[in-house]
Amino acid sequence: MKRVFIVEDDPVHVYIRRKYLNKISDFVPVLEFANGQEAIDELFQIKDNEQLLPDIILLDINMPLMNGWQFLELFEKMDFKKRSTVYILSSIIMKKDKVKAESFKSVENIS
Repeated sequence: MKRVFIVEDDPVHVYIRRKYLNKISDFVPVLEFANGQEAIDELFQIKDNEQLLPDIILLDINMPLMNGWQFLELFEKMDFKKRSTVYILSSIIMKKDKVKAESFKSVENIS
């Protein structure tokens, strides 16, 4: 069983991603966070419990309070017992964003 974090402020995108994940079934449970700060706060709470850490993080870039880039900066400084793979799923991603995303080791390659 894989754990997924959806870090996204748009409820429509969250709904669509959750529906898709439910169809492929083994991605349970799915936790939702409206911004990067909420997700970081949760990660601090569970960082020592490998079973609760996410396998996959679906990350939006443009969010209030803490955006995706700020989240990634803090996320990669945290020392986890297991590796989480981050997928950037943003409605707007420019070439410079792709280059920036490649600088983070936890981000899966963007094509």
